[in-house]
Amino acid sequence: VTSYFDDVVNLCKEIDPTMSEQIMIKHLMSGINPDFQKELPRRESSMNTLNEFLKYAKIEQDLYDTFEKFHRLSIESRG
Repeated sequence: VTSYFDDVVNLCKEIDPTMSEQIMIKHLMSGINPDFQKELPRRESSMNTLNEFLKYAKIEQDLYDTFEKFHRLSIESRG
């Protein structure tokens, strides 16, 4: 998530140095992992800055990673 965030923000600033954070957040939302994309809109009203977006995206990534690990362990323990 962090490298994606950095890439998109840098590209946005390169294209339009005056681009608002709200527009950058929309660009970030449009290209983020689809698994996070469906969860992040729950927090959209509190994502007014790039730092808030990054914070919530990291939370979603951590939840997703934890769920994936749990799922793999569950499958392995059955086998």
